[in-house]
Amino acid sequence: MKLRDLLAGIPLEGVRLDLELEINSIAVNGRDHLPGALFLETPGCDLTCAQALERGAAAAVPAGRDPWGTLARVAENWFCRPGKRMTLIAVVGDEGELTAWLLRVMLEGMPHTRVGAITPDGVWIAGVELPGDERGAGPLHVQRLLRCMADEHCTHVVLQMDEAALERREFVGLRMSAVALTGPVRCRQTLCDLLEQSDTTVLNLDEKAWEDYGSIIPKHTFTYSENKARADLMARNLRLHPGHMEFEAVSIGHIQRIHLPVPGGFTLYHGLCALSCGVCLGLKWERMARVLRCVHGPKGRLEVLNVPAAYTVVQDRANTSRALEQLLTSVREFTAGRLICVLGCPQDTQQTVLTQLGGVVEQLADRIILTTDARPGENGMEAVAGVRSGMGGWRRQCAVEPDRRRAIGRALDQAGPGDVIVLTGQPDEREFVYSYVGTRHIRRETRSLTGK
Repeated sequence: MKLRDLLAGIPLEGVRLDLELEINSIAVNGRDHLPGALFLETPGCDLTCAQALERGAAAAVPAGRDPWGTLARVAENWFCRPGKRMTLIAVVGDEGELTAWLLRVMLEGMPHTRVGAITPDGVWIAGVELPGDERGAGPLHVQRLLRCMADEHCTHVVLQMDEAALERREFVGLRMSAVALTGPVRCRQTLCDLLEQSDTTVLNLDEKAWEDYGSIIPKHTFTYSENKARADLMARNLRLHPGHMEFEAVSIGHIQRIHLPVPGGFTLYHGLCALSCGVCLGLKWERMARVLRCVHGPKGRLEVLNVPAAYTVVQDRANTSRALEQLLTSVREFTAGRLICVLGCPQDTQQTVLTQLGGVVEQLADRIILTTDARPGENGMEAVAGVRSGMGGWRRQCAVEPDRRRAIGRALDQAGPGDVIVLTGQPDEREFVYSYVGTRHIRRETRSLTGK
């Protein structure tokens, strides 16, 4: 591609380039292919423009006032603007994982749709998750993935944008059909730029933080709420169960009963947000309700493990005080007995975060078992000590078991009818729990038959 076409519509002040150069690729660091490439300097880059030219780059653009925006526009030109062929929906905020998941699965259940999704945790094209090495960060990766999705004839794409994605301005050049705001963001100017490139904004009316954002939030938005009648979509007659929730979605001229197989009170807002996006996209209520009835949340996100026991086991990756508070508060709503928390103390975490985790679990759990998320050969007791420093130690029973599986086994042995065990941390212990509970069940049946 000619450099002239690659830089079309991009103002570059004080940069002199031969616009007739033929460019064979785009490079943003020293690991990329440089001979014949256009090199763009971005924040944190391990290479300068002069070094890139010495190593064979055809041209180099230094970091200007908006390096990420420049990269996004160059990438859009390089991949021939793939986003213009699809309906794009942005889910904004660090807590938008479940909303993006529900929205993706709901769209996949609609007729005549092929759905792609780009999230910090994975990439999906037509229901198939790409391998880990296909995931990347930055506008160049986003445009490359959009190109793949357009070539696979995707009709809709869900983009989950956390704070890091917003800082990299991955949305530049993309026209959003809807932007769903799942929580406040730090960079308000970046949020304002994103909302200017969208047709509809979806907003939680119960989130008080939006009151401080003033003119950034468009006046014409689609709002949802748990109990505010002035919202465009409201939940009514909410019923919470250990494995699911039920509520009535009430909108202007329409009432639809929703069964969502994901537990927890705060999950209601993720369901309402996904439904609101569906309404803005013109989806049928009956079809959305039918699809959501069969949906399951992402693995490790308020996941109820199907164990043959009179207690409930919930697995979640919560590793911040806000996420842990939401998790334990939601679980408490359907806990008939005790709430037992096996807290995996996260490694490489600031002391203040560990202290906050200790304060939250000490207030909300009835029984606590602290363990580590350390990899084999690592010592995770410093993180455990950090969590314990945030606990008063006088209200709740607390035990320490460095071995994670022994800690989980200890919790399973202590649990009784009506109790809920919450497992937090990164490791996936699903198979271990099934095996442990199954072995206990077999032993219990054997004792009842033999009388021993």
